[in-house]
Amino acid sequence: MRYFLLNPLWLFLFFWSGILLVDFFYVDYTDSFYSLGLETYTSIFICFICWWTGYLLGKLVPKQLFFIKVGVFKSINSVVNWFLFFMILYIVFMMIDHYLIVGGDFYTSLGLSLYRLYLTEEGGSVNFPLLSLLNYFFFFCPTLLVALIFFENKVANYKKILLIIFYILFVYFSTARSSFFVSMLIAFFFLLHIKFEIRYIIIMFLSLFLFFGLIGELVGKPGFDKFWFYLLSPLHAFDLICREREIIDIGLLSWRFLHFILVKLEVIDHALTKIPYILTPKPTNVFTVFGVYYLDYGFLGLCVSMVTISFFSSVFYFSALYRNTLRSNLFSSLSLSLIVLSVFYDYYTSSAFVYLFFVYVFFFFPSGKCK
Repeated sequence: MRYFLLNPLWLFLFFWSGILLVDFFYVDYTDSFYSLGLETYTSIFICFICWWTGYLLGKLVPKQLFFIKVGVFKSINSVVNWFLFFMILYIVFMMIDHYLIVGGDFYTSLGLSLYRLYLTEEGGSVNFPLLSLLNYFFFFCPTLLVALIFFENKVANYKKILLIIFYILFVYFSTARSSFFVSMLIAFFFLLHIKFEIRYIIIMFLSLFLFFGLIGELVGKPGFDKFWFYLLSPLHAFDLICREREIIDIGLLSWRFLHFILVKLEVIDHALTKIPYILTPKPTNVFTVFGVYYLDYGFLGLCVSMVTISFFSSVFYFSALYRNTLRSNLFSSLSLSLIVLSVFYDYYTSSAFVYLFFVYVFFFFPSGKCK
C-alpha cells in the first residue's frame, strides 16, 4: 500500500480511476449530474498514458543531482520562533482586516460569510497586501509540527501548542477549504514518508471529512452532501468542455500569479480577475487540472502538460526514495498532494504557492537525513 500511495504513477492512475468509478455510481444513484461522455473518458485515458511516459522519463534522471545543501537556519528553535512571529503577525492583521470589512461581528458565522462573499463574489481585496505572503507560513504549519514531533525534541511543548492554536485560528478566520486541504495533504504525505501506518491514513481521511463539514457550517454551506458536489462537479465541468457544450474564451487561465507581468509584456491582453461558472447542472468554476490546460493550450497542450508534470513528480519521488532527507520528502509530498488536488483545479500553474514552496523549504528546513 505504501508503494501505491507514495508513488506518483500509481497514485495518479488509481486516484483518478477511483474518482471515475465513484462518479459513475453517484450519478447513477442520485441523478445529480449528467453522465460523462465518451470524449471525457478517452481524454483521461490518453492522459494516463502521457503520465506514464513522463514518469518513465523522470526515472532516468541521475539522483546525484539532488545533493543541494542550501539553508539559512541551523537551529530548529530559530525556525519555530520565526514561524510563530509571522503567524502572530498574520492573525492580528487578518482580524483587523475582518473588522474593517464586516464590523464588530467579524468573528461570527455571519461575519465570516460576509467577509468571504466580499472577497470571492464582490471583487473586494484585503486592506493589508502583506497577508497574501504571510499566509504561506500556515501552509507549512502542519508539516512543521510533524517534523517537530518525529525529529526534534529540543523545542518546548508550549511552542508546539501555540503553533496548533494559531493554525486553528487561521482555518477559522480564512474559511478556505482549499488552504486547509493543501496544508493537511502535504503534512499527511510527509508523515507517510517518515512513518507509514494505516492509522494515520484513517485519521487523515476522517479529519479532512469532518473539517470540511465544519468549515461549511461556518460559511453557511452546511451538509456533507456538499462534499460530493465539490469532489465531482469539476470533472463534469471538464466533461462539458470536452464535448464543447461550454466554450470559455476569457483569456489565459493558467499562470494567474504572473498575469500582471504578461500584460505588461503584451503576451496577453488582460489579467484574469474572475473565473466564470459552468452549469453541471450545478454551478462550478473549477474544471480539474485537465480542464485548465485543455482550454489554454488545446488537447495536445494538455498531453504535453501531463508528461511534464509527471516527469517532475517522478524526479521528486525517486529523489526522496534515494536520499530520504527532510527536503526531498517535502518535495515528494508536495507533488503527491497536487495529484490529489488535481481533481479540483490546476495548482501547478495557477498557484504561486507551489513555487514559493521551494523557497520556503530551502530557507527554513534543514537538509539532514530523516531518522
